[in-house]
Amino acid sequence: MASTEAALLSSLHSVEEGFRQDYLKIAFLWHDAILFEEVGRYTVSQLLEGITEGEALNTSQRASLSDVVVPLSTFVEKDVLDVLVKSKAVGYPRWGKDLEHYDYPEPEDAYQFAHNELLRSIEREFGVDRFEGYDIEQTEGRSRIAVDIIQLWNLVNSICPCLLLANSDEEKAMNAAMSFGIKAADVPASIELFEASIPSMTSVPWSKIIDVKSKGAFDELRKKIQVVFEKGGQNIAAGTLLLQDTEQQVIDEIVEAHRPKLISTSIKNIAANIPGLLINPVGAYVGAKEIFDEARKARNLGWFYALRDIRDLPKK
Repeated sequence: MASTEAALLSSLHSVEEGFRQDYLKIAFLWHDAILFEEVGRYTVSQLLEGITEGEALNTSQRASLSDVVVPLSTFVEKDVLDVLVKSKAVGYPRWGKDLEHYDYPEPEDAYQFAHNELLRSIEREFGVDRFEGYDIEQTEGRSRIAVDIIQLWNLVNSICPCLLLANSDEEKAMNAAMSFGIKAADVPASIELFEASIPSMTSVPWSKIIDVKSKGAFDELRKKIQVVFEKGGQNIAAGTLLLQDTEQQVIDEIVEAHRPKLISTSIKNIAANIPGLLINPVGAYVGAKEIFDEARKARNLGWFYALRDIRDLPKK
């Protein structure tokens, strides 16, 4: 499980609020699995429709999408998730006749601290000192959902290292929790180099994203980008330049490999067409060698062509 590149998605937010579509598509291309929390009142079909914004997909494409976007319960045992349910915060202290007032509790852990910070952020967002009445329920609920997802991420990450595909509230809550003491996952951020190396996927239909993933050498591409990311000192700018150099080297090798070699080609053609032989061993050897060479190129250059296919998507 630890060898699987995975990301955690808050399914509730993906349906109700939406995510940055280009990043969600990039995550789909990059990761082996995007894990979503149990969808509650939503069906898996509704979740996938929310992710793809209702785009019509054929049966094969929907199957490919659902192979990657999978329930969290397929990775994490139910009794482990039960621990999270039992540990969720009960909410803020309320007071007043209609419980219309609330207090900020002194935080005892990173999650309470994140809850406080996120609620203050929402107050600033709406330009109020304190929310009142029904608004308290809405804003406290919004804060708690974000804190719940980072608490879930922290639990899942201890079992299956993964990135969190966070919306803005969850990102703020995560930053606050980390400032209080939660350690960030030790997951390479090489996906950031991947994102920096390709155009925006926002306008690209999901059908094309799914099709290119189903035929591309994405394991090789991910390994190559991770190697380049490490060689670049985990610096996006340095990694981008290094990746460009690596691609140029491949282009130079391809150009050189296809330079015409007239003498050797002529000899090969003559030898391969010696008459009078039922099976020409020279011809068989040449054919086998060409097949072997093509297989070797596919292994060594699969990442290069996968990257080119992705970059071509917005042009199609």
